[in-house]
Amino acid sequence: MNILITNDDGIHDPGLVALYESVKDLGEVTIVAPDNEKSATSHSISLHDPIKLNEVQLNGIKAYTCSGTPVDCVKIALNEVMDKKPDLLLSGINKGSNTGQNIIYSGTVSAAVEGSFYGIPSMAFSITSFIPTEYKSAIQVVQNIVNKMIHIKLDFNTIINVNIPPISYNNIKGIKITRQGKSKFIDAFHENKPNNSFRLDGELKVIRDEDYNDDHCVDDGWVSLTPLQFKLTHNENYIFLKNIESSFNN
Repeated sequence: MNILITNDDGIHDPGLVALYESVKDLGEVTIVAPDNEKSATSHSISLHDPIKLNEVQLNGIKAYTCSGTPVDCVKIALNEVMDKKPDLLLSGINKGSNTGQNIIYSGTVSAAVEGSFYGIPSMAFSITSFIPTEYKSAIQVVQNIVNKMIHIKLDFNTIINVNIPPISYNNIKGIKITRQGKSKFIDAFHENKPNNSFRLDGELKVIRDEDYNDDHCVDDGWVSLTPLQFKLTHNENYIFLKNIESSFNN
């Protein structure tokens, strides 16, 4: 099995090494990751700046750094680094949750989405802490899920988005299949008057519901596994507007 690994926290983030450790025994692993942190870059790509690609050693592991975004990393890996399309693309392990509204902003998830565009089964992994104390629990979760998912033939347009609570493996209640919730950050801007600038910050507002959405699930000590698709057409309103299409041409 050939596996491509990337992230949005950068080549030196310990979550990237943890992800490699999770799957290194499954086959040949190629690592292409940003040369610095590219969090919250969503699905952006580099059109006007040249992309630099360098081979490096990451804890003795051969890897590549890319000066672009996580999506750039996937594109250049598939077109310039790898000899053939990988069997699996994994992104992470990200610091901080990628749930609810955050999914839209996430470079971690977008790298997996890009993999799905190429017809590659793709998964994104996050641990819901900005300062994880250890990745051993997350490694066990990743191993469990990847070993299960490689035997499940989902439509390649499906991206698996996994969020892991920052607790010991023995305290994790299990894995729940969830949907994207409605949780979002409440934005707060901090002004620097001498520079006439603002810094964006915020606080996550977890919206809980009856059937365990992603944030609700992780908040209660479960691993959240959410199948995503990149399809933005609003089907109900498409049908509604299609039925009155002629009125736009009168």
